[in-house]
Amino acid sequence: AYQRDIKGVVEPIVLLVLAIRHLERMADHATNIGQRVQYIVHGYRG
Repeated sequence: AYQRDIKGVVEPIVLLVLAIRHLERMADHATNIGQRVQYIVHGYRG
């Protein structure tokens, strides 16, 4: 019974971890875009 309970929980956890990883990557890209815009507008890196 214990293994069946684990199987039902593992997949949603893996999907959640993957989603969080992709959200972090999106945030990194947004940060990079913001830094590039700052450089274009102000001429320096903050």
